[in-house]
Amino acid sequence: MIAMERHVSTYKAKTYESNRSVGFLLVGLQAIIAGTLVFVMYSGTKFNLNTRLFYCLATAADHPFRTIAPISTLIILQFSAMIILKVTERENTKRSIEQRLNPDLKVRYNVGENLRTITIVIPFCYSCCFFTTLFTLVSCFVVFFNHIFEKPMYFALLEDKIQADAENDIRKFVDSESSDFYAAGISKLVSRWKKCVDCNGSYSD
Repeated sequence: MIAMERHVSTYKAKTYESNRSVGFLLVGLQAIIAGTLVFVMYSGTKFNLNTRLFYCLATAADHPFRTIAPISTLIILQFSAMIILKVTERENTKRSIEQRLNPDLKVRYNVGENLRTITIVIPFCYSCCFFTTLFTLVSCFVVFFNHIFEKPMYFALLEDKIQADAENDIRKFVDSESSDFYAAGISKLVSRWKKCVDCNGSYSD
């Protein structure tokens, strides 16, 4: 959105300061895009206030498209932002040279502000794009080549719901098949097990 805002300010330099609607439109567009991506990513997730939900459940292997598609869209947007920033930087550099010969106070201030903003923003844009691309490539590799990983490693890399699934299976068995005395004992074992397993699924004393 910063790239779009600076791009608009470059080509509307003389009237940009008096046009306040651009900021509201860009913020609204950003909210719509972010809301859509989050909705798609978590559309297959069932939320329960009594159950812990780990972030990595968003990358569950049973619905990889719901994770890969939003993040891929984000990568496209980030690459687009990089291109827009470079084009805007080149245009503002050109206008900065022109302003030395034929200065205009509004345009000169706008050009200086654009160049300062681009200098600050573009390293973050590069790093975010690199990280998001790397994360998506690793996620796709883990999902589509899951057979080369052992199960403990696979669950550690992708999803941490194995503990919750095991707890639910034990409780269902206790409730449906066991006597009250046996059920109480199993419930104590489940509670003990929960205390010995941390949020990453690894065991501790």
